[in-house]
Amino acid sequence: PISFTSGIHIGCTKYYVRADSDIKSVADLRGKKIGVPGLADSSVMNLKRKLMDLGIGVTADNNEVEFIAYASADLAIALNNGAVDVIGAHDPVATKGELAYGFRKILDTGTDEKFSKEYCCQQFVTHKLLRENPEGAAAVTRALQKASAYVQAEPRAAAQLQIENDLCAGDLDFNAALLEEINYQPSRSLGKKTFDSAARQLQEAGILKAETDIEKFIEQGYIELFGVPDGYIYDSATKTYKEINGSRA
Repeated sequence: PISFTSGIHIGCTKYYVRADSDIKSVADLRGKKIGVPGLADSSVMNLKRKLMDLGIGVTADNNEVEFIAYASADLAIALNNGAVDVIGAHDPVATKGELAYGFRKILDTGTDEKFSKEYCCQQFVTHKLLRENPEGAAAVTRALQKASAYVQAEPRAAAQLQIENDLCAGDLDFNAALLEEINYQPSRSLGKKTFDSAARQLQEAGILKAETDIEKFIEQGYIELFGVPDGYIYDSATKTYKEINGSRA
């Protein structure tokens, strides 16, 4: 089992159709095939929540769309070849596909009203680590929060580190532009708010069982670790981190 401990960044998931598609928005997806990196991927969960808002069925007894799993590298090819009508992908794969094939974006979690304040990527720790080394669990959470805050303040410098250390493919300008586009301001409280909203809606969709105690699920699934602030801000001028405490939800 795991528990989440902080939101890391917002807005890396995008959904595309071919340029010649008659699909104009998410509201047009009833009866369509949607390519995704995995059936349990966050791109599926987010889109199901959006479809529910629009009255399109995503439950087991009323499923009006079909999700098909592909390797991330194959998603753009599947869309371009017509194997699917839509793809959901995470950056950098998403933007690379858009640029290579001229796909049209129909949903961007970084700008969409529903998702623009929700964390797509979050830090978690295992319950084994929590039992055996709670200080370590807190330390790794702080480290990820600080890394995120650094990227928010210094996207180009972070991209340079990616290239220099072979951490990510791509070139400096492309990677820096992607990092600058994504909101990397970390927050535990806003991360938990995301988890809360998603859990409740996914229970409505039947992805979480109806008999699940949702309050207990949220309480155990998203925790506050001793010694971990709500987040950090990195000051480029002084090269220091400032703790952010108190709820921002």
